[in-house]
Amino acid sequence: MADNVLEKLNSLIPEQAIFNAIKAAKNYDDLADRLAVLFVETDTSEFRTVLERATFAADVMGYANA
Repeated sequence: MADNVLEKLNSLIPEQAIFNAIKAAKNYDDLADRLAVLFVETDTSEFRTVLERATFAADVMGYANA
């Protein structure tokens, strides 16, 4: 499921960079900060969508690893 979400992010940012940000994030705020660095030139609406999808992917990964 997480791979499916990452594929739908539809960005020029490599999926692996997004995946690494998700894996390395310690909490929601840390994830938002890490993604902000990757998506520095993205408008607020698009960034919010990316953050929501990445948060979902992180939740799925957390459940799968638990």
